[in-house]
Amino acid sequence: VGANPTVSMWGGIPQYNPAKRLRDAKARGMRLVVIDPRRTEAAAVADVFLQPKPGEDPTVLAGILRVILTEGRHDAAFCAGDVEGLDALRAAVEPFTPEYVALRADIDADELVRAARVFSAGRVGSVTAGTGPNMARRGTLTEYLVACLQTVCGRWLRAGEPVPNPYVLVAQRVAKAQADQRTPAWGFGERLRIRDLGDNAGGLPTAALPDEILTEGEGRVRALVCLGGNPVAAWPDQLKAIEAMEALDLLVTLDMKWSATAKLADYVIAPKLGLECDGITMPNETIWGYGAATTGYPAPYAQWHGAVSAPPEGSEVIEEWELFVGLAQRMGLGLRFAGVELDPHASLTTDDLHQLLCRKARIPLDEVKRHPHGKIFDDPSIVVQPKDEGWTHRLQVGDEHMMAELADVAAEPILAHAGLRADEPYTHRLVSRRLPDVYNSNGLEMASLRRRHPTNPAYMNPDDCAELGFADGDIIEIDSGHAQILGVVEAAPDVRRGVISMAHGWGDVPKWDAEVRTIGANTGRLTANDRDFDRVTGLPLMSAIPVNVRRSDLNLVAR
Repeated sequence: VGANPTVSMWGGIPQYNPAKRLRDAKARGMRLVVIDPRRTEAAAVADVFLQPKPGEDPTVLAGILRVILTEGRHDAAFCAGDVEGLDALRAAVEPFTPEYVALRADIDADELVRAARVFSAGRVGSVTAGTGPNMARRGTLTEYLVACLQTVCGRWLRAGEPVPNPYVLVAQRVAKAQADQRTPAWGFGERLRIRDLGDNAGGLPTAALPDEILTEGEGRVRALVCLGGNPVAAWPDQLKAIEAMEALDLLVTLDMKWSATAKLADYVIAPKLGLECDGITMPNETIWGYGAATTGYPAPYAQWHGAVSAPPEGSEVIEEWELFVGLAQRMGLGLRFAGVELDPHASLTTDDLHQLLCRKARIPLDEVKRHPHGKIFDDPSIVVQPKDEGWTHRLQVGDEHMMAELADVAAEPILAHAGLRADEPYTHRLVSRRLPDVYNSNGLEMASLRRRHPTNPAYMNPDDCAELGFADGDIIEIDSGHAQILGVVEAAPDVRRGVISMAHGWGDVPKWDAEVRTIGANTGRLTANDRDFDRVTGLPLMSAIPVNVRRSDLNLVAR
């Protein structure tokens, strides 16, 4: 759903050569359903492709769930033993008939039914959603319905099945065929001062940080250290993000490049590059996905390698951790790392920290070091364990908050579902995307990539371009009612009509907007972080944004 693994290297297929993995899986007989407003590279090889209006992912997923439950295509035995809330889910998806979904999402009703039947017919399978659906309206609901679809079809490992990745450099993964004890996903911990937002399973909402910086009073955030982050390019509501960066008493960035955020910082500290440091694969093990190896390594692979390149002679670069240890030393603060109290005045090395990180590893780090090219540390004896005797916890597919939000979706007037009002007509929806070899704002500093991707084009359907009189290379103004950006038009038949598809994380501060041909445009500027946001995560509308477009009369000049 809204994922294109062959370009993003993410989203349902392990990110190590996903194109080959997809081809191999298709050759083995895997069937693929893709739901996306753009006919992506993944959609090109799909068995079923649904191309809905942007932002209608909850509608389509609810429709698929309704078909599966109505036709009895769910895993009834699994649901009886491990699932609760099925009746609530069944009632909540009842309004989402194939005809209603087809009308609202502008897809074919028969294809919706076929998608549901294809997915539910498999013995095993997985569902995943990408950045676009997550950044559109009701991203939490979308992910919840993804989990519901995964669950009602019983797509979970069972007792006795091998654990695909029992881990290597972290403690052995113990998998049991039972639902975890339920804990709150949000509404706990520290409460923010604005928008009644709090902590959640993903952490404090980043989109609220500009307001926590700008709002005076007790608890105001006054200092920020960015470790490789680029808030000016990456955060929503770019103009407010810039205002917040300028309002800080102290802004420090650790970055290898002169980013848009670094230009506003009080201190810019240059870290060593990845190949100038010892490296271990342990972080990849910590993001292993649910139910299937959708993220991280799909096998128990691990590698350690020493630095392969030295920093330029005379350069003043450090490893990132050295900054924080140095701050602790100078401020007289204690340090806790990987659950261990450190002496901040001790002489530490990167290897010391790696050994602490891996002290509970299934395979000792020293053993992994014996294989400089890496190794798969298989152990077929590690299998999913049976459910604990008397275990009563179940997977919840009828959460009352999510069902209430789904009811809100069903109650929306079809013509106003994207937040449109009669006095604010918008003609297009702007959706996020990825470009090959570029990840958010990373990669743009490399000359070879910039020659291939000098800008993030405003991809539009050729029929839309013809109707509006746009030609490839034209500069257009894109207006969300909150802010405006420029875009460079590029006709793209894979984009459905009424959609503009642009990569996010590009551009710079407004003073450089006229250089859109060489630096791109920042789509986050179109978003108001306090107007249309997810009540759980605080994430504002960053994809499927209602916009108007017109040709720009700006006389563009080169930098």
